[in-house]
Amino acid sequence: MFLAGAARAETVELAYPEEPNVDQGPGRFAFDYLRAAEMVINDSGLTVRWVALPNPRSVHRLTQGDANFCISGAGITPERRELGKFSEPFINDRMIGVLTLKSRRPELDKARSLAELLADEHGDVLAYTGFNYGDQVSVQVTGLRQQGRLSDAPHNTAQMLDMLRAGRADYGLVSQSYVTNYLAARPEGSDFILRSYPDMRRDFHLAFLCSKTTSDEVMGKLDQAIRRQEPAIQARFPDQAK
Repeated sequence: MFLAGAARAETVELAYPEEPNVDQGPGRFAFDYLRAAEMVINDSGLTVRWVALPNPRSVHRLTQGDANFCISGAGITPERRELGKFSEPFINDRMIGVLTLKSRRPELDKARSLAELLADEHGDVLAYTGFNYGDQVSVQVTGLRQQGRLSDAPHNTAQMLDMLRAGRADYGLVSQSYVTNYLAARPEGSDFILRSYPDMRRDFHLAFLCSKTTSDEVMGKLDQAIRRQEPAIQARFPDQAK
């Protein structure tokens, strides 16, 4: 009985991106999906430790099978299912956004879709390598690459902003909710504008992704808390309700 109780009390590590202004600490996360994740954790009864890690390091720890290690908000894909165990989804990162300097506001205001905005053959675009852009935007990304108008950006928002400011491209394709949160927390955020169009919708559900050695008990507690918190998450983040 003592050993069973010790196992239940073992700490679960929860990773989140090591990126400027994401690291606000538990209870003060600036990003919607991390606030939703924390709502679940606070309801789960689990003993947790939040850790800021670069995304490649988090993936490495999953592949190593580190016990009781979870990423607190990973998009569900078949490839990632091979890395570990997914909880039930708790939020939907629904829209892609187009990011640019505020001097390009007239072009954004004039366009009625991403396809119309990018019909200008002189507009060069940044995209993240391996990023899930959803079916609609992925088709346009492929077309831009074939035209030689697409450049790959590191999966780091700060670097994408630097590249846009340096004139390396005209537009960047990003997660709308993530970059909305990011710009709001950065002093240079007002230098940029973020817009989404109807042809930029995707459905990309986020969940806890845990190492394969994480116990079924831990996964069950996460799933139960997600179900209990679903109404509150939907009320707080209606645009991202799963």
